[in-house]
Amino acid sequence: MFIALKAFGNTVEDLLLAFLIVATVYFYGLIWWTIFHKAGYRPTNGLLMYIPFINLIVLALFAFKEWPFTRYEYMRSLRSAVWAERKGKVDDAIKAYENGIGQLQEHIIELKARSVQEEELSAHVRMM
Repeated sequence: MFIALKAFGNTVEDLLLAFLIVATVYFYGLIWWTIFHKAGYRPTNGLLMYIPFINLIVLALFAFKEWPFTRYEYMRSLRSAVWAERKGKVDDAIKAYENGIGQLQEHIIELKARSVQEEELSAHVRMM
């Protein structure tokens, strides 16, 4: 911020302009930080949006790549349930919640099976 202030004169208009520039740059970063965080990526990826040409590549990857948040079907179901509930479609929300919970239970069973397989593998490796 001090660099931006030194670039301008000492008039009130110049200081307001410098403050506006710094606030805009900060807000731009905050927006991308939040978007990446909500999509399930590391929020620090938002800092790449400051770099010219790199930001276009990151934006294209961000747009066409599957987001970690939507990787699992139960997350999609729960998200659609929340939207249906907000719109007042209670019956649709209940169906989507039930669908999401069922898929979540299946996912938990898969994770438990994977955990058991990993424990068996590590026990087998220790025996060697």
